[in-house]
Amino acid sequence: MTENATRPTVEFAPGGPERFRAVPLTYPLLVDGEPLNSVTVRRLKGHEVRELQEGVDDAGLNFDKMIQSFTDQPQYVLDALDQDDFAEVAETVIDFLPVKLRNEMENARAQLEEMLQQRMQEEAGGQSDLSPLGAQSSPTSRMPSNGANETS
Repeated sequence: MTENATRPTVEFAPGGPERFRAVPLTYPLLVDGEPLNSVTVRRLKGHEVRELQEGVDDAGLNFDKMIQSFTDQPQYVLDALDQDDFAEVAETVIDFLPVKLRNEMENARAQLEEMLQQRMQEEAGGQSDLSPLGAQSSPTSRMPSNGANETS
């Protein structure tokens, strides 16, 4: 392409997968007196993913700060969201993450859970029966919890 040639118009074809999603706010905000009832989350384009990845490589992964790249709001507005609204926006961003980043985040989460499980096991004296929270565990004694002897 020569310098005088104009670039062709490039846009996403109609009918493709969802690229934008409005996240309704349960706790709307007023921004400069104007109501904000939703935050729009969008998929990133290739150059934006490269910039995001460079930022992660330079400063490490800070997912809360990364969210702003996907939204139509500045960071100070995202910081002002109610915790439940912020969580909804974050979940939507996760849906729109590039597959590679999503997989990296999932791997990091799994490694963290494994480390925590190992630490809990070590602190419990190596006991292997560390049921997840909320899971029913089998009784280790036939003695009722009130201290009385069990009758059969």
